[in-house]
Amino acid sequence: MALAAMAAATIGLTGCSDYLDVDDESSVSDANFPTNIDHVQLLLNSAYAGSHGLGLYAHIYFPELEKLYADVMCWIQYANAANDACDAYRPQAAQNELSQLDYMKGQALFNRALAYWHAQIFFEIESKEGGLGFPIIRVVPSTIDEMMPQRATVAETWDFVIETLLEASDLLKGNNSDKTRATYWAARGLLAKVYMQARRPAEAIPVLEEIFAESGATLLDFDTYSKSFFADEAHEFNAETLYEIDMTRNKKQEGPWAGFTT
Repeated sequence: MALAAMAAATIGLTGCSDYLDVDDESSVSDANFPTNIDHVQLLLNSAYAGSHGLGLYAHIYFPELEKLYADVMCWIQYANAANDACDAYRPQAAQNELSQLDYMKGQALFNRALAYWHAQIFFEIESKEGGLGFPIIRVVPSTIDEMMPQRATVAETWDFVIETLLEASDLLKGNNSDKTRATYWAARGLLAKVYMQARRPAEAIPVLEEIFAESGATLLDFDTYSKSFFADEAHEFNAETLYEIDMTRNKKQEGPWAGFTT
């Protein structure tokens, strides 16, 4: 009788085992993320948040190169995560989502390029082709070795940024209505800036000519221009702007960010 009861209990437990194998619905894995375009948008929002890292502006208030380096690397990571998500979701995307994915990928690439522009401004050693630039990171690292890339040369780093912006430009064509997000003209403006800083002015000239001729942007008069850098919302996203990192006033905030918040 006892053996029969034990056997019945064993059969019962075996039959119920499937009910105990429950996936943690709050966990994230390659199998369940991203599975829709809203997931991709979440990662793209993080890429934009990367431009608001305190370390990127710490030099204005106090020298904190470690924080600056960390925030640049975070920005690159966020942008790469969004870019990777665009590629990962594309095979399962609906036909009517493909153009939106292109737009999102273009924004992710623009953010990566802008992060690298900051990196070169602060960490380029010897502004010549063979000087030390910044580590080139194309995708989110998945191994320890990928997390420790070596520094590229200055020329290699600028080449990577230019390659990124050329691809972003192609993907952002026709997307110019939302100035709070990367646009085609934002990518072209940054590309021209990068060409100049990479000491390739001949390549910058046709891009600049395109911007002057076709973007609709116009130069501000001196009086208006001089008011554009003092948190005067009347002059934000003005006629000369190709791209702005938007800040919001917060008079209750204290510390080095007093008066502003992101």
